[in-house]
Amino acid sequence: MAEVPRRPPKGQAPDIEAARNRLHELIQAGHAFMDAWHQDLGVGRNPPDVGWVTQMIDNLEIWEESFNETTEFEAYLIAPLDFDDIAQVRRWLKDVDTQIEDVFAAGEDATRPPAKRTLGRPLARMKIMEARRSLRELMFAARKGMDPQASL
Repeated sequence: MAEVPRRPPKGQAPDIEAARNRLHELIQAGHAFMDAWHQDLGVGRNPPDVGWVTQMIDNLEIWEESFNETTEFEAYLIAPLDFDDIAQVRRWLKDVDTQIEDVFAAGEDATRPPAKRTLGRPLARMKIMEARRSLRELMFAARKGMDPQASL
């Protein structure tokens, strides 16, 4: 059985990462349930309609997006970019380029007609929010590399 995370004792900060992971797992479980559900299962005590589950999953996905948008990254975990190290700057530029490409691909997918979408709007938005967070971290590393004191 999976370990159930507990609330932190009074005075301690909550484990934001654990909460985010559990929310994501709940959404995944909801999708798995909907993939497994068939209308023929709506007999006896089973509900005939589970459309409300889809609505709940949609709401949880919106909540997850908002949660990811507002959660700050741990600044102390981000190493400063060393502008004197050409190899490190090249890797940083490649990472920035990858995130930009991901944003454009997800945005392009989200604006296609529904029948031609690969990701769908919720997953495209999640990809965009992940790229946004990564770009914020990359920019923070660059600022920290220029002036370590200014980024504290």
